[in-house]
Amino acid sequence: MNYLLQISVGPVQDFIAAARRTRDLWFGSNMLSEIAKAAAKSVKDSGGKLIFPAPEKDEDLSPGSDLSVANVILAEFGDSDGETLRAVSDKALEAAKSRLKVYADKVCKIMGKYIVKDRWDSQLDDIIEFYSAWVPADGDYHSARRNVGRLLAARKNIRDFNANDCKDRVPKSSLDGLRESVLIRNESDETLSDLPRGVSIKPNEALDAIGLIKRVPAGGDWVFPSVSRVALDAWIRTEGKEFCDDSYFMGMCEELADLGALSRARLPGGVYDSFPYDGVIFLPDRHASIIEDSRDKGRAKTLCSNIARYLEHKKPPEPYLAFICADGDKMGAALSAMNTPDEHRKFSQSLSRFALKARDIISDNHGICVYTGGDDVMAFIPLGNALDCARSLYDLFKETMSDYPDVSLSVGIAAAHAMENLEYLFNFGREAESIAKKGVNNKAVTQGNDRNGLAISVRSRGNIPFTVREQWKAKTDSHVLAEMSIEQRIKFFAERFINGEIPAKFPYELRENAKFYTNWKEASTLAEAVKSDVIRIFSRKDITLNDDDKKAFADYTQVKVKDAETMKEFADELILAQWISSGMTQGDDDA
Repeated sequence: MNYLLQISVGPVQDFIAAARRTRDLWFGSNMLSEIAKAAAKSVKDSGGKLIFPAPEKDEDLSPGSDLSVANVILAEFGDSDGETLRAVSDKALEAAKSRLKVYADKVCKIMGKYIVKDRWDSQLDDIIEFYSAWVPADGDYHSARRNVGRLLAARKNIRDFNANDCKDRVPKSSLDGLRESVLIRNESDETLSDLPRGVSIKPNEALDAIGLIKRVPAGGDWVFPSVSRVALDAWIRTEGKEFCDDSYFMGMCEELADLGALSRARLPGGVYDSFPYDGVIFLPDRHASIIEDSRDKGRAKTLCSNIARYLEHKKPPEPYLAFICADGDKMGAALSAMNTPDEHRKFSQSLSRFALKARDIISDNHGICVYTGGDDVMAFIPLGNALDCARSLYDLFKETMSDYPDVSLSVGIAAAHAMENLEYLFNFGREAESIAKKGVNNKAVTQGNDRNGLAISVRSRGNIPFTVREQWKAKTDSHVLAEMSIEQRIKFFAERFINGEIPAKFPYELRENAKFYTNWKEASTLAEAVKSDVIRIFSRKDITLNDDDKKAFADYTQVKVKDAETMKEFADELILAQWISSGMTQGDDDA
């Protein structure tokens, strides 16, 4: 009898979402993909014909290959039975554990004297969540795939809850509070005062086994770039380039790195090679944390003081960056329409090609890729490159998935300060992605224009966020703002702010005036009143737009503004354009 086997590997929270640093986030995503890849390879080696993932060649399932594998595996087996599939599942679990052990052994070799071994081994044996289900697949593939998915979901709902011994009263992990710290500590934390080069653990930070694996760079002392490095990248490539060319300045950074106080960053393709250190060094008000992390605090204080004097004549802008989260739309409906495993494989291979090319787009926009797998993308991008990156990802998805015209890509961009908590940035990006799909407060769902959207959410420090959202449109050469796609329109406004053609206070006055119309009682006069008010405010400002741009602005007002809500939305578009303009002026995208 033929069967479909489906496997789920986790936990996603522990591997991805539990993070304090960009390396935690990136390496957790990468490690989960590698563990799922090992399980998929085991299924294939056991005679399964993989459907998802659907590697185009055997090498794609090798450790460290470019293929990213999601945490769900689907395969078909011919002429099999339940006992055989149970054995296949057990073997895949062992392969997943073995892959995790490779990472663990490397870390244990570096950090062995700092680890409580019994607690470490216990957590590693228990960390992987592994569920599987199988159903007969003779005949209707569509029904079999649906049934195995339901069965797997039911199995996950009755997950195994293994008892935790809790023999030691020690702190829980600082990342998520789920498991006990595996680090040896005494009352003064002196056991962590002489960590290996490249390992950065704060004095009061507690890490469980997975947290420690994510934190320790087992291949050397290079780590994943920080958010502050991404936020300041455009400035470092342009105005701040003189510091990169100054051998004395770079020497001080290198010495701080040797003291364990300043992390080094490395990405494939030479990205960030011009200044391969944490961007926090350009932020003197954050130097205290650098000194605190140093093995020689006195020397680090001297170096930071010298660097601060260097920066007195040229300070960087406030470090804001964008976190991009993208996800496919109507993917389930597309899969439900497939009646054969080969159709599903073709779909899977298209998604893999998109994920692979998406990394190049992120790199081309000076960003760092956290994860690309299937239709999911997560990346940190310099603010000035965020709109171009989002558009390129969307166009790539539509091109790669052109055989499936009903699917699309919703993209959320969350712009925030680099000093925000990383968990907040992650959740803020996910929320922007959700708004891209459903609109603010699910408004797009009720209006019938949900999904296929771009949402840009901005939060300045100490303020509440605001969001601009719209469905994607094809790019146009038209000068009519209402016909432009959302990212074209935002960039149009941004360029006018850069050139000083629109006063900076104009959008804030619009937002304030919108409050006046919130409870307007005469509905018949409301639209004309708000349009006239926008034109009135616009006309008395020191506007230096040319005649074509003035007409484009006035025409857009007639189309866009109808009431207090749309007046505020217009103001938010302009304020967002100001934010983007600040990123665009920091560097040349072609640099």
